[in-house]
Amino acid sequence: MEKVKKTKRQMLRKEFDTIYMKEFENIDSFFTQVVGLVTEITAYGETLKDGRIVQKILRSFPSRFDPIVVAIEETKDISQFSVYELHASLIFHEHVLNRI
Repeated sequence: MEKVKKTKRQMLRKEFDTIYMKEFENIDSFFTQVVGLVTEITAYGETLKDGRIVQKILRSFPSRFDPIVVAIEETKDISQFSVYELHASLIFHEHVLNRI
């Protein structure tokens, strides 16, 4: 049974490492995927710290989000930023971007 869990953790970790936001996705749908994946990884006994998740999310956006990512990285202490704070900040920026 432990071998099965280890294999599943490896598969989930690979999926986490390779996930990216598709061009047509919005912030909410992407976050739903990421949080679901992190929940699965946690269920199999591995803990991911918020800092790692935040960094992964910021690296996973299409280029249209580059100004938003730069703004967040320049104005926030990413090492102290929670996943939920990042989500709220990105939603705000996405709404601003959509109004332009």
